[in-house]
Amino acid sequence: GKGQVYVEGNIRKAWSPPINQAFTYPSVSASWIITESFPAIKGPVVNYLKVRANLANIGNATSAYRTGYYYSSPGSPIAGQSQFSLSTTLANPDLKPENINTMEWGLESAFWQNRVRFDMAMYKKKTSNQIMTIEVPRSSGYSYELINAGQVDNQGIELSLGVDVFKNPEGFSWTSTLNWSKDKSTVMELADGLDTYTLGSSWSCYNYAMVGESWGTLVGTGFVYDEKGQAIVGEDGLPFFESNQKIGDVTPKWLAGWNNEFSFKNFSLGFLLDFRKGGDFFSVSQSFGANTGIFDYTAVGDIREKGGVFGKDFCTDKVFVNEDGTPNTTVVDPMDAFYLFYDIKELAVIDGSFLKLREAHLTYTLPKYITKKVGWIDSAKFSIVGNNLALLWLAKNNYTHIDPESSLGNGNSSVGYESNACPPP
Repeated sequence: GKGQVYVEGNIRKAWSPPINQAFTYPSVSASWIITESFPAIKGPVVNYLKVRANLANIGNATSAYRTGYYYSSPGSPIAGQSQFSLSTTLANPDLKPENINTMEWGLESAFWQNRVRFDMAMYKKKTSNQIMTIEVPRSSGYSYELINAGQVDNQGIELSLGVDVFKNPEGFSWTSTLNWSKDKSTVMELADGLDTYTLGSSWSCYNYAMVGESWGTLVGTGFVYDEKGQAIVGEDGLPFFESNQKIGDVTPKWLAGWNNEFSFKNFSLGFLLDFRKGGDFFSVSQSFGANTGIFDYTAVGDIREKGGVFGKDFCTDKVFVNEDGTPNTTVVDPMDAFYLFYDIKELAVIDGSFLKLREAHLTYTLPKYITKKVGWIDSAKFSIVGNNLALLWLAKNNYTHIDPESSLGNGNSSVGYESNACPPP
């Protein structure tokens, strides 16, 4: 019968001035409404079932003035003469567009008079021919070169469950929606002879793309651990540390959201909670703030007078042991302990998990008999809306209560870094 299977395909071609090669975007999608093919399964419980799949290829260009040799002026003339200089990045006139291949399949369903809705999507993505800059010998007259290289694979799942808990158009209604998603990235390859690529850095904490690792691995000085994952301290009670350690992963393990909408006659109230698990970041605020003793946890109780123990008074999110494996009980001077927040970058790498009241609103809808009197207004609503209203929960090692969504700026080089964000009072 009609309305059971849908197939759609398209192909686009585009040009971007910085790149000589044209972009070609082919895609195809298909869906099958199972409940239309087998009407017998429709009933009081099952109302709708559909499966879908799609394949797509996407190209991505770069910004202008990167594929040719152009002079730029700093705007500061000397003796009335304008200055001009070439970029320190070697241009690449043969640059190709990045290539992204995606494959997705999913399920849509509805049950109990459409009061329960479930959606699932699974996907795989391969990003190749990435446009990246690599370092070159300074003797070449340049610092970097623009090339096409690398491949990053992503795979993930997205789930959504919506429920009309109460449904009464003339009275009280409540709709609740829960979303959950997980993405796993793996750097498959970089440029020839390169297994580590620097995405960004701040105060000797580096964010690397490393072959075999997820995109965005934080590397710097970190604790020395035993085979049980316990941090080891010396005879003085201070932890050992080593350089060039993997100390964080900027990619969240998973994300979740819970949206609720309540309505009663002409009033509606809604709120959205956002939860993130993981997604580490290096906090310059925590590093320097603890090091200089300006945060409250550096002076809690009588710690400054009597000192404290790592694992009990400092860094309580970890277990610290002596070199022989016995529990650490050595009291250390707090000045020595908090000074390490600068030396040991891992102490300033914060688990980016959070629970946040992302949004809330209160809305009043004018009754129809009022809008009809005006004539030219079909409907009118008045709303009070708030965004990013509260941080309800943070990870245990976020001693400074920094918002994990604070960032140095936009772009890959700023991912995983925070500096000078204002912690809540």
